[in-house]
Amino acid sequence: MLNTSYRGSMDSAMIRVLSCNKLECVTSVNLYSGCFLSMEIVRRLSIECPRMKCFSFMQANGVDISDVERLRVEMASKNLDIKLCCLEMFDV
Repeated sequence: MLNTSYRGSMDSAMIRVLSCNKLECVTSVNLYSGCFLSMEIVRRLSIECPRMKCFSFMQANGVDISDVERLRVEMASKNLDIKLCCLEMFDV
């Protein structure tokens, strides 16, 4: 997903999607520029989508790399095999 016009969190939109569609067949999510999610929503998508194998997302305000590492540990403890990629934004 690429969003170039909105710079806020996409949490409310993703919560609405999950409320009517559990994304049971989704295997990969790749969120790029403009598609920012909180760690709570990243965690929810990673754990609740049963077929998820790869999830890449942009590092946003309030998302620290230590939060991503904690989620990786949690996923490993639950035997979830998900490649979790937190992409950093660079100022140019």
